[in-house]
Amino acid sequence: MRRVLLDVDGVSADFVGATLDSLLRLGGPVMTAEDIVTWDIFGSVPRSYEDALTAEWHKPGWCAGIPLYEGARDAVLELREVAEVVFVTTAMNDAPHWLWEREQWLRRNLNAGGRDLVFTAAKHLIVGDVFVDDKASNVAEWHRHHPHGTAVLWDQPYNRQETLPGVLRLGSWAELLEVVTG
Repeated sequence: MRRVLLDVDGVSADFVGATLDSLLRLGGPVMTAEDIVTWDIFGSVPRSYEDALTAEWHKPGWCAGIPLYEGARDAVLELREVAEVVFVTTAMNDAPHWLWEREQWLRRNLNAGGRDLVFTAAKHLIVGDVFVDDKASNVAEWHRHHPHGTAVLWDQPYNRQETLPGVLRLGSWAELLEVVTG
């Protein structure tokens, strides 16, 4: 059985959407996900909101409340029928509730946790057959360490300027299912 390594934020969890909702509650400008065109969200969101948004991310319940992308639940269930799915995610280590809330989020939304979850910023250390992430540098590094695996950059407005030789760019669960089963 193939092992699929899935990032969480930007792949199945809408971190950007949750952040933009917080920005609006803080009195910031109305923005959409299409307006976020750099990995560093503050390359697109006014830097004057950085401290306030960081404080929001650190609040109890913020991580637990990030919405699931439409279609993610059903797609992950389908993936789990044909592959071992492991969520590989970077924790916001300075947010005291992040780790626990992320695991609870995965249990509630995707019926995953425990052995299905690895917290690390060094994602290239995790072995799998398919690696899916929205951060180009993570995908490039994993691909360098696992040249025989399938590296997938999950398409988002903030990574569209990235070109990674040998890496697939996918933006739909149907495409990913085809790659995993094909």
